[in-house]
Amino acid sequence: MSALFFQGLVIGVAISMPMGPISILCIQRTLSYGVKIGLITAIGSALADGVYGSIAAFGLTAIADFLSDYKMWIHIIGSLFLIYLGVMILRSPPRNINTELRNDTTSMHALVSAFFLTITNPVTIFSFMALFAGLGLGSMHGSKHAPIFTVLGIMTGSTLWEFLLSVSIKGVFHRHINNTMMRIINYISGSTILAFAALSFKL
Repeated sequence: MSALFFQGLVIGVAISMPMGPISILCIQRTLSYGVKIGLITAIGSALADGVYGSIAAFGLTAIADFLSDYKMWIHIIGSLFLIYLGVMILRSPPRNINTELRNDTTSMHALVSAFFLTITNPVTIFSFMALFAGLGLGSMHGSKHAPIFTVLGIMTGSTLWEFLLSVSIKGVFHRHINNTMMRIINYISGSTILAFAALSFKL
């Protein structure tokens, strides 16, 4: 079972490693709101990865077919949500990470928004299926607990990568963070997420 968990860990890291909107969001929130919100954002994304990983691990072809049939509409919803996040980040004022969190940046908000951003990218399920096939896992059989260990590994790998990436960047820039720096970070983060949204509409 430990081998299956490790394989899931590798898959979770591989899926999360490309720098995408969720990575930008984790970094921005860690720098703006602190380590706790950054970790919760990473967990929210990992939960969505766990959902898609479960579909691949348990061989739930009916759900995969549904996602494929409605991929365009799910893609549009995800792109619109990217625009919303980008605009909100651009409009958010620079803040001191030691001050109390605003009401609209609660732990639940961070968790749900990260989950929704990840789950509205149905292409992820096909990435999981490709990785499963590449590792020779396919639709997992044998022990009924085998897929569970793999999915737990996926969620752990996804969370660790996004969180460690964000904390590492925070460690590098922490001493240089002030209002001007936070304004620049918000501008870059918001603009990058909007760029991802614009690119997604062309795909």
